[in-house]
Amino acid sequence: MADGNQIDLKKHTPIILLILFMLLGFHLRSYHIDYPVIGYHNWKETHYLTEARNFARYGFFRYGFFVPTWDYPAISSDPSGVHSDTFPTISILAALSFMAFGFELWAARITGILLTTACIPLIYLIVKEVFGRRDMSLTAALLTAVNPLVVFFSHNVQLINVSLFFMLLSLYFFLLWRRETRSMYFILSFTALSIATLTKYPFLIMLVPILALYPYRDIGLDGVKRNPVPYIAVAVLLLLVPAWMMYIDSVGGKSTAELSLIEPERLMSKQFWDITPSYIEDSITWIGLFYAVLGVFLLTYSSMRNRGRAEIFMWSYLLVSAIYMVLMARKLGQHSYHYYPLIPLAVMLESYALVRLGDLSGKLRIKG
Repeated sequence: MADGNQIDLKKHTPIILLILFMLLGFHLRSYHIDYPVIGYHNWKETHYLTEARNFARYGFFRYGFFVPTWDYPAISSDPSGVHSDTFPTISILAALSFMAFGFELWAARITGILLTTACIPLIYLIVKEVFGRRDMSLTAALLTAVNPLVVFFSHNVQLINVSLFFMLLSLYFFLLWRRETRSMYFILSFTALSIATLTKYPFLIMLVPILALYPYRDIGLDGVKRNPVPYIAVAVLLLLVPAWMMYIDSVGGKSTAELSLIEPERLMSKQFWDITPSYIEDSITWIGLFYAVLGVFLLTYSSMRNRGRAEIFMWSYLLVSAIYMVLMARKLGQHSYHYYPLIPLAVMLESYALVRLGDLSGKLRIKG
């Protein structure tokens, strides 16, 4: 116990470590924050930078309700640059930053950097809530801070950074609601999930683990009837996604759903497996993959003895990730950033394996 004003370092060590991990993550993400828009995937960053610049110059409602415009329309497209797209959250945030700090690249990129840095404490809180272990939470936070895929794309002006943050925020608010049953947490959870999905549709996959953790027995239909307001609010929030699709498709003249790009057969193609090894190195590395796979085996062993909240959450996330890989085979074979929604799962599996191995080593007794 600390005496007088002396700080109890042991008590505050997790917070100190978490802050250090956040500083490390911010440092890695902010590298070349003002570097010219050249190199890998510069065309995608240019897409959102031009949208942000046009929002900052001409306002958010020049062509409708947050309708984005770019500067390089095709010959057959609207010459104004109006086009169908998911909700331009990152372009709006970058435009606000442009308005505040001027047309500087760092001003646009700082939004994604701050959001993905905020994912570090979010992962910590989520893992702590699910597994109830601070050592596993800190391990997950560190792995999130140094994850190569997130580090690289964090300083790109891209939708995935916004969606990753709000997807994790949605899960955390839901876990808080599950523990405290406060309606505000429930509404905030689905507000964040709606923003994540509107920004990038595939991030809706977090809905499956959320539904798997929903306390059906404790609440039931009677509970919903007694307090229907949160559920009505959630229905409205989720309906915003198809509402935006219909609106922007009518304005831009092109469907944003891209259902034609769902080609499960690509998962068996040579092209997919030729490119996948390099994407593994880019996203979680081969060492990370080893520990993630080991985490699956250890989770399987644990599930044979106990099927608690942690096991339900992890298996539901694994199931929806497998379905995601089948449906997104074409996209996953084209760009590594499509693995973004799966990064939290990989981080949790790696952390689970590392901590369980630590538990095992603690039980070993060597004679002599």
